[in-house]
Amino acid sequence: MATGLLAPPAGYSASQLIFEDGFDSATLDTSKWNPWLGEDQYGRWSDQSLLPSPYSGMNMNGSTFQTMYYDPYPYGGGSDTTGDHLTGGGGTLSMTATPSSYFGGLGYSWGSAAVSSYGKAYLPASGGYVQWQAKMPDSSHGAWGGIWLLSPGGAEFDVQESGYLHGSSNPNNVLASNWHGSGGNQVIQDTGTDLSAGYHTYGVEYRPGQSWTVFLDGKEMAQWTSGVPTNAAYELVMDLEMAGPQAAGWHTVADPTNDPGPYQFDFSDVQVYSLSSSPVASYTPTPTPTSGTDTTPPTVPTGLAAVGVSPHEVDLAWSPSSDPDSSVYGYDVYRDGNYLGFTPNPNYQDGTVSPQGSYNYQVLAYDPSRNVSALSAPLGVSTSGSSTPVSTTTSVSSGPVDTTTMSSADLLAALGFH
Repeated sequence: MATGLLAPPAGYSASQLIFEDGFDSATLDTSKWNPWLGEDQYGRWSDQSLLPSPYSGMNMNGSTFQTMYYDPYPYGGGSDTTGDHLTGGGGTLSMTATPSSYFGGLGYSWGSAAVSSYGKAYLPASGGYVQWQAKMPDSSHGAWGGIWLLSPGGAEFDVQESGYLHGSSNPNNVLASNWHGSGGNQVIQDTGTDLSAGYHTYGVEYRPGQSWTVFLDGKEMAQWTSGVPTNAAYELVMDLEMAGPQAAGWHTVADPTNDPGPYQFDFSDVQVYSLSSSPVASYTPTPTPTSGTDTTPPTVPTGLAAVGVSPHEVDLAWSPSSDPDSSVYGYDVYRDGNYLGFTPNPNYQDGTVSPQGSYNYQVLAYDPSRNVSALSAPLGVSTSGSSTPVSTTTSVSSGPVDTTTMSSADLLAALGFH
């Protein structure tokens, strides 16, 4: 079951949101997505022109790493509605893979689905953050859920590819991420959690010329700092692949006869944030599928007060905002005119202040349709006390059970595509 719209990732505000789809419309929003796999260099991937429009494939004629074609119906139009491999509505986009002989003459034994934002939406070249709320397919028998980014001006980045074998671990526990750029590699991790059992948030931050960082449920999982492009925009791709016999040894393998599925890959929200912070005054909310006719912002937060002040922390609280036609989704906190953080509740702890410092705080509220209130009246706060750092103890959750790396060159040689 879909779990709703995502809050901004740590360090980002609602005003930096530049793209979102919560998949509540009855049909795929084709102003945001193509119901096929494709990218800027080749357009729709047609398996070297063997697949007619609007079907797509991996452009790898004769390979058996993957054995599925992508069926856009019923979203793609036309007369063949037997597959229904791409369905949605009610807050969920579902990709379903089932055995199919429709293009058996081309070597395909599965029908599946993919969407791409090619020509429609991009992670900007100036950098930013993308997060997906997704439920992985059961990858025990060859299902291969993919969340990745493509660019004509920069190498591919894979945020998650499910189903990789990793010692004796359950393949559904595996997070496999790969930076295909110079000096990149693949990092395969046993998360200790069955990612096919429920929704999780998959995130990646792109800082041009500096780093790629992958997150799972807000926790940093891996980072790459070599060969990161300085000016490349990336489209978003999500697809459900089925692994063929050439993938044996490093991925579970599909068997349409003995394990016919169906296998399902679900999404309930996708967001793109810009790394640069836009002024609140110039922010124009982009309506989401849940917005309907809701254009009324919440009331401006009032009563902002410092309920606790120490040399190293300021505790803020304020009166809750209200909204006449929806709930209040959360609050963005600003300090000295700069975005500081997000909170779903009318309180916030700022633990980044310094002793004997002076700060001005403001707060704004927004609803699920991203209607944003004006900023609250400013609150001036001064800290005092010794400049000696306060000793703190931070509880850190245990990391992945194990980590294995595969060089980018080795992976590309093994896969022979992308």
